[in-house]
Amino acid sequence: MEKSLTKIASLKGCGAFADFKWQDALGDTATLKRRNIVFGWNGSGKTTLSRIFRAIENWQSAKAVADALPDGWDVHLQVQGESAFKLKQDKINKLPPVYVFNRDFVEKSVVGAEGPLSPIITLGKDSADDAARLNKLVVEQAAVEKDSTLATKQQADGSKAWETKCSAGAKKIREDLGGRGVAEFRNFEAPAFKRRFETFANDATKFAAARLTDGDLATQLTTVSAEERQPVSRLPSAVDDLAATLGTVTEVCGRSVVVDAIKSLANTPDVEAWIRAGLALHEKHSATDCLYCGQDLPEGKTEALKRHFDKAYDQLLADIDAALAKLTTAGEACDEVSNAITPADAILAPLRSNYATAAKALTERIALRQQAIAEATQHLKSRQGQPLKEFPVAQVEAPAIAVEIEAVNKLIDRHNKGVADHRKLVKEASDKVADHVAAQYEGEWIAHVAAEKALNEQREKLQLRATELREQITELRRVVEGHAPIAAALNGDLKDYLGHDDLSLLAVDNGYKLQRRGADANVDTLSEGEKTALAVLYFLRCLDDKRVDRAKSLIVIDDPVSSLDSNALYAAITFVCHKLDDAGQVILLTHSFTAFREWKKWCNTKGLAGGGACFQCKSKTVDGKRCATLGKVDELLENYESEYHYLFHYVVRASEGPLAAPELLPLANVARRVLEAFLAFRRPRPSEGEGIGHGKRSMDLDLIQFKPKLPDVSLNQLSRLERFVNTFSHNDNVPVPGSERTPTGESDQVAGILLAFMAGLDPSHVADMKALIGASSPATAPTVPTTLSPPRGPANTGSPLSTTQPRGAS
Repeated sequence: MEKSLTKIASLKGCGAFADFKWQDALGDTATLKRRNIVFGWNGSGKTTLSRIFRAIENWQSAKAVADALPDGWDVHLQVQGESAFKLKQDKINKLPPVYVFNRDFVEKSVVGAEGPLSPIITLGKDSADDAARLNKLVVEQAAVEKDSTLATKQQADGSKAWETKCSAGAKKIREDLGGRGVAEFRNFEAPAFKRRFETFANDATKFAAARLTDGDLATQLTTVSAEERQPVSRLPSAVDDLAATLGTVTEVCGRSVVVDAIKSLANTPDVEAWIRAGLALHEKHSATDCLYCGQDLPEGKTEALKRHFDKAYDQLLADIDAALAKLTTAGEACDEVSNAITPADAILAPLRSNYATAAKALTERIALRQQAIAEATQHLKSRQGQPLKEFPVAQVEAPAIAVEIEAVNKLIDRHNKGVADHRKLVKEASDKVADHVAAQYEGEWIAHVAAEKALNEQREKLQLRATELREQITELRRVVEGHAPIAAALNGDLKDYLGHDDLSLLAVDNGYKLQRRGADANVDTLSEGEKTALAVLYFLRCLDDKRVDRAKSLIVIDDPVSSLDSNALYAAITFVCHKLDDAGQVILLTHSFTAFREWKKWCNTKGLAGGGACFQCKSKTVDGKRCATLGKVDELLENYESEYHYLFHYVVRASEGPLAAPELLPLANVARRVLEAFLAFRRPRPSEGEGIGHGKRSMDLDLIQFKPKLPDVSLNQLSRLERFVNTFSHNDNVPVPGSERTPTGESDQVAGILLAFMAGLDPSHVADMKALIGASSPATAPTVPTTLSPPRGPANTGSPLSTTQPRGAS
């Protein structure tokens, strides 16, 4: 496209964009492409951008100056092949034709419209005959739809009845097997029953094979109730050189040390040790005087002391220390074996007596071994106390225990094999009982399948007739009503976009009249999502006008999926892409991460002429005030399929603080979304009375239930976290610093509590997430908007992380 917009060069005094420069924020090389998506939370500046383009559109359509830029807004743009220029009414010829969908368009085209919507095109005149036929077909269509609805209800009732049967069957299996040997049947519910039932439901012979006689059933139940034991760990092998060490003890105690001993020292071991230490100090410091009393050392005294403490003496002490260390290691090995001996009552009954005998023999041998170690240790310590005196002792004997350990381990191996075989028998018996119960429902299943088949055939016939009627009615309306084809097209769009056909447009002489379920409706009755849907579809149809050259136009759309529920969101996202495939240049702005994720793929279509680009509107605090900027998409949003990584990083940064008050304000909503996502995946089906909503996503978090699993998090901290996310995260409006509902005073502390809570339940997850964001995220804190839509529970789209839709534009 020759006049494609390449840069928003600068914005000054434009709402939240106090002083934005493209080059500072994005550099020289970054440019707008053919397809562009701008992601940003509410309050980040997206609406400001859309209103700048809305002003351009108004100037191009020669609308009043009042619809142009507000006073003081300084906007510089750059188009392909030209330098940046200041945006003025007399400069709009530099730009391609611009068409903008935003909140202003919604207000003017739908919300604030007086009377019928203006028709896009007008064709033809009414035909009385065709009109009569049209009315007859519409009546028949209503009857067909009524019959189809009744068949659908009958199908639903049949499925519900079968679900009730499955619940009854599951309850019977749970009663028969739940308190017995296999954990699978302790919480056995209807879905598990259906899975088991469907493995043989289509083969009548399997029903008969699964049924048990009363005697067989009693036998299988007896097997299931048999005693169950757990596997036991084998004892560690006792490999040591205790016998050699005991021999060393005998040798060391009887070893003679031939030295020129000083008798007085040999008879006073404590003095001898003191003199030995003093001699070393004198040698170290080359002292000629006594370091203790200061007097001259007697001539020859130092040499006499050296002869007393010779190398043989030192070797003896070293050998004593080494032998003592080996005895300690041998004692610890005995303790390890002794502590590993499993009590006999944990062993299968047939092996219990032999095991008890073998374990007792091993225990006694270990006691004798420990006694020998203690005796040898005492010998060494005695010699250690008087190293110059020989201390001959008899050889200490210690029994070996390898044979006894092996005997115990053989019995443990037999026990473990018995446990494995026992579990296999119990599982087989349990499966036979469960299949027997399921087989009792053969008749109900056959009746359910037959009814389901008949209703499906009936619905197919009705749907075929309904399709024929719709085609005939559409063709007649094209003839009967002048601009009816556009109304019909818009109605088809609405159904695709919203996922239902409750809302429709009726072509009248001067435009379109709004209807709900066939009756006239007022615009005031529309929900926010319906207003947005109707407006964006009307906008896209206006682009079909023959006066619009879409291939040479810049189309700007701000949050076309705002306030849509989960059923409509994905359809709307795809619809917008499809309708804009041939546009010359597109800028999509959204706060919905789900929309961003899907449109990002559309922008990055392989081989797309003109390419695609993703940007992010961000808020930052400058001199205590919130300022908007346009930059690259945060890496955590760019590289992952959910917002979770980005939001988790924000909680971490908030816990580290200090952040400015405007950046802390959205923390309650962020914390709630992180918490709900973490709990939804960490504990998708909490046990009764635990977690959030007893297994269902709920806006009422009950974190106190997790206290038994969080020894390092106090009840007071859990209460603070629970109060914080339940109180502040429901606000549609941003709290004002200093007001009584402002959470910033405790935000950083609560962020820390949230991380401690998550780490207590899943430390590996939190550690991995912290490592990931530290490696892949920017050094600065992620930019946070000053407004953030509150979570709305089940209305969220996609995963629990999906961005909820706001009640107003960004």
